[in-house]
Amino acid sequence: MNNLMKYMRLTMLSSVAAVVVLIGFTACADDTFVSENKKSVPTDGYQFIIPASMGSSQTRAIAYNSETGGYDATFETSDRIYVYNKTKGWNSNNALYPEVAGKTANLIGWIAFYRYEYNPFQEIVMTPEVGDELTLCYKTDAMEYSRDFSYEGMPEVDYAIATVKITAINDGVITTEAAKFINPQSIYKIKFTGLGTGVKIKNVMIHSAKSKLVENYFPNSTYNVLDFGDVKYTYKDEGSDSHELTFMLKFNDNPNLSSEENMEDVIRFRLLGSDGHYYVGSKSAPTGGFEDSKFYQAEIAVQDLGIAMTLSDNATGNTVENNGMVIIKSKDAAYTLSNNGYDTELEWWGGENSLTLKNLSVNNSNSGLKVATDYNDPDNTKEHYLILDGENNFTCENNSFGLAVFDNCSLNITAANKNSKLILGGNASLSIQNNSVLTIQSGELFVAAGIWRSDNSRIIITESGKLGVYNNYDNSLIKAASGYVLNVVRDGDYSEYTVTPADPYEEPKALSEATTTDIGKIIGSDGKIHVPNWDLPDGVTPVAIITHISNTGHGLATALSVIEKKIESEMGYYTESYFSWDDTSETNGGKTAQQMLDDWAAVNRVSFGTWRFPTREELQTMILNCRIDGDATEVNTYNMTSNGFRATITTLGMNFSEYFECWTSTQNDNGIYYLGMGKNENNDFIAGFYWGDSSEFRSRIFPILEF
Repeated sequence: MNNLMKYMRLTMLSSVAAVVVLIGFTACADDTFVSENKKSVPTDGYQFIIPASMGSSQTRAIAYNSETGGYDATFETSDRIYVYNKTKGWNSNNALYPEVAGKTANLIGWIAFYRYEYNPFQEIVMTPEVGDELTLCYKTDAMEYSRDFSYEGMPEVDYAIATVKITAINDGVITTEAAKFINPQSIYKIKFTGLGTGVKIKNVMIHSAKSKLVENYFPNSTYNVLDFGDVKYTYKDEGSDSHELTFMLKFNDNPNLSSEENMEDVIRFRLLGSDGHYYVGSKSAPTGGFEDSKFYQAEIAVQDLGIAMTLSDNATGNTVENNGMVIIKSKDAAYTLSNNGYDTELEWWGGENSLTLKNLSVNNSNSGLKVATDYNDPDNTKEHYLILDGENNFTCENNSFGLAVFDNCSLNITAANKNSKLILGGNASLSIQNNSVLTIQSGELFVAAGIWRSDNSRIIITESGKLGVYNNYDNSLIKAASGYVLNVVRDGDYSEYTVTPADPYEEPKALSEATTTDIGKIIGSDGKIHVPNWDLPDGVTPVAIITHISNTGHGLATALSVIEKKIESEMGYYTESYFSWDDTSETNGGKTAQQMLDDWAAVNRVSFGTWRFPTREELQTMILNCRIDGDATEVNTYNMTSNGFRATITTLGMNFSEYFECWTSTQNDNGIYYLGMGKNENNDFIAGFYWGDSSEFRSRIFPILEF
C-alpha cells in the first residue's frame, strides 16, 4: 500500500461517470451513518466518541490509490484525526482514530487540551466546556498531531476537516455533534500529452498566474490562514511511468487582487522528464475560479523546452541533481549553470569560488537568482564571483527581481569572452539590499524593470563593464570605480552606464589654491582639494563638494546631505527632513531652521570654513557653474535645466530623492525663497525658486560651506 495513503482512506470508484474538464465535478451518493461499538482506549484526558461521516460525494475527502488506480472511500483504523479547541485556542495532546474501517465510523480516543506558558515554558492542561467549538483535521502526511495542511509535495493525498460543538461533558466523556467531513481542496486529474515514449515524469511544478494557488492552509489560525505559493512534487525512484497524474490542490482568491482580477487565472505546469528536458503546459481556470470539494479533469499538451538547466562541478565535470530548486554553496566548488530553467528557484550562498552562467535561459514566474552571504557558515565570505559566458537570460513574468544581492554580500561580475551578457527581461528588476555591493568589471548587465536598493548598497562599474537599465530614476546608486569616470547615456526611459579612465591622479592641493577648474572637486577633512573618482587618502573623509570659486579665491561648497532630525511622537521616534523656517513646534524639533543648522554646524565644525544657508543668488550661480551640455546658460528663476548641478551634488553617492528642494536665506514680503528641482517629461532636472510661508511651509535644510 502506498505510504502516502496510510492515514486516510476515503473513496470513489475509479470509473467516474461524469467528468467536466476544468469546469465541473462529479457527484456520489451521501454516506449513511453507522454506529459501532467503542474500543478500549487510554485512560488520560477526556474520552471522545464522535459519530463521523464523509458528507456528500462533493464534500468528501478522497484519497487516490496508486496501487489500484482507483479511489478509495473508507475509513481505516490507522487514520488519525487532530482535535483543536477553536473557541479557546487550545491544542490537544493526542489524536482520535476510527473505531472500525468502513464508510462511516465512530472517532474515538482520549484527548487532553492544553495551552502554553513561557518563562519557563510549560504546557498547562485546560478544562473544556459545553459549547466549545472543536475543529477535527485529517492530515495524512504522518504528522498526526498537526492542525495545518501542507500541499507541498503531497499531490496524491487529500485532507478533510469538520467542525463540531461539545454538547455534554459527563464523567470525563465528551459528547459532540456528529462530524460531517468536507475537504477544503479539490482533486485534479491531468493527462499530459507531448512527452516522448518512455519519458518518465521526475517532478512537477504547478503555478497560478494570479498567485491563487495555496501552498499551506492553516484553518485554525487567527491570522495568515492561507500561504500562497507554487506547489512542487518529486516522484520517487526514476519517476512516474504514467503521464496521467492526480493532484490535490487548493485555490483561493488572492487578497491582493480585485474581484475582477480574481475571476481569471491560468494554471501552469512544468515537468522535468527523465530525458533531462523541461516540458511546460498551461490551462485556463474556469471563469470565477476553482471551487473546493470538486473533481476536475483535463488533458494538457506540453511543449518541450529542451535540456533542463544543468548545474555542473567545474573541477569534476559531474552534474548536480536539481528538482526545481538549486542551492549553491560555491565555497565547496566552482559551478557552471547552463541550458534552460523554468520556474526554478536559484540561491547562491557562501562565496570564495565562482559561478559561471553559460548560455543559460531561465523563465520564472517570480524571482530569479538570489545571491547572499551564508551566516550559518563560520568561514563564510561575502565575496561572490559571477562569470558570464555567452548570452544569459533571467525572465520574470511578475514584477519581481531577476537578480538579487543582499545580506552584506559583494558580487563581482566578469565576462569569459567578448559579448557575454546577462539580461534580466520581462518584468525582472535588479535588487541590491542590506549593505551589498554589485561590481560590474566586464560584460554587460541589462535590467528591464528598474533597480530596487537600500540606501547603504551600491553598484560600481569598472574597466569594460556596462549596465543598461529601464526606469532607473536614481543615479546616486551607480558609481564608477576609483580611477574611472561614469558615463551616462539616456534614451527615454532607458539609461546606459559605462566608464572611462579618469583624469590623471593629482596630489591634493590646499583650499587656498582653489580656482574655477576645481568646481566639482571634493574638499576633504584635511582641508585639501581632492580629484573625484579617486580614493581619498587613509584617514581622510569627504566634507563638501566645491560649486563656486570667486575671483579672489574664496568659494562655496555644498554639504554631502540635508539635515535630518529624530522627532519623538506618541507612536515613537521618526526621522524628519522637512522643517518650517521659524516655527518652533514639536514637528520642527522645537527649534527654528537657523537653530537646527547652527546645531549641525557645531557637530560638523571645520577649521577651514563656515557652514551657513545659501542665498537664492548663490544657488543660481552654483547651478550655472555646474552645467553640462544642454543645461541652462543663463539665469531663469523658475525654469533652469540643472542636470549638471544634480550630478555634482550626488558625486559621492548621496541618495537625494528625484524631487529635491531646500531653503535659501533670501526673503521677500511673502516669505522665504526655496529651491525646487525635479524631472520634466524629457527626464531633465529643472530647477526653480519659489517662496514659502516662514511658519507653515516646510522644506529641507541644505548647508553650504563658505571658505
